[in-house]
Amino acid sequence: MVQYDHARTHYRLCLRCARAVPAQSLERYCINDGTMMLEFCPVCETRIHDPYARCCAGCGLAFSVLDLSEPEKPQFVLKGKN
Repeated sequence: MVQYDHARTHYRLCLRCARAVPAQSLERYCINDGTMMLEFCPVCETRIHDPYARCCAGCGLAFSVLDLSEPEKPQFVLKGKN
């Protein structure tokens, strides 16, 4: 089992389903819904140190106001399927 130093641990948050993972994990997208996970405040670049955070501790930005739309992901086509 992995042990984390919670004084130094920071998190990535899914803004769609509120899932949180330690930033040391390899997850960049939420495994529940595919949303890119947020590790830093997009305004002041403060790291997220609380897995239950809904606002930035540095500038007070409410994460709920952020646009969840992302650049289009590449589409894959299976060969031989019509």
